[in-house]
Amino acid sequence: MGELSRREALTVARIVRVNHAGEFGAIRIYSAQILVARHFWPDCVPSLSEMLGHERQHCT
Repeated sequence: MGELSRREALTVARIVRVNHAGEFGAIRIYSAQILVARHFWPDCVPSLSEMLGHERQHCT
């Protein structure tokens, strides 16, 4: 595969930025869900924690 054109590189940068923003948002959502689930649905916490861990890995 050859080098990207300036336009292609800009498109890739935009996609990565949007993807990163989505993962950052998901981290915040899962964190809030875990906080609430600890009080009302403790059985859900392990699954939510696992999903949070995946999003943190994706974000890095």
